[in-house]
Amino acid sequence: MLNKRKSLLTNLKIASLTSQFFYYLVKEFPNHPPVRKTPKNDQYQIAINYLQKNYTDPNCNIVELCNRLGVSRSFLYSLFRENTNISPQKYLMQLRMEAAKKELQNTTSNLKEIAHKVGYGDEFTFSKAFKRYSGVSPNVFRRN
Repeated sequence: MLNKRKSLLTNLKIASLTSQFFYYLVKEFPNHPPVRKTPKNDQYQIAINYLQKNYTDPNCNIVELCNRLGVSRSFLYSLFRENTNISPQKYLMQLRMEAAKKELQNTTSNLKEIAHKVGYGDEFTFSKAFKRYSGVSPNVFRRN
């Protein structure tokens, strides 16, 4: 009888330890796929490709880019500074402004159409950004 009791206690102890062990595993290693670390160069190239493909979309912005890469804003800024010496925001603006210059030189599209083609929601915001970028308004740029 004593042996049966010891055996029962041992089995209960083993069951308890097993439960604790599985609880620990579930707690420490949740059921998520492992996060794959992407090398910095790859992240930079992904960011550049994303901006080049999507700069015409008004919703293309730095917050969206950070979300896509799964990185913080400060990490993205340091990544761009290391590789280009400019911020991702300035890189996006350069893409948009250089495309706008081509549109202004090669088409007769009005400012509203050009603004939408290069990722701005309205011509006022576009004109302000263009003047800040190039030193002259889009209309003056087109005439020269």
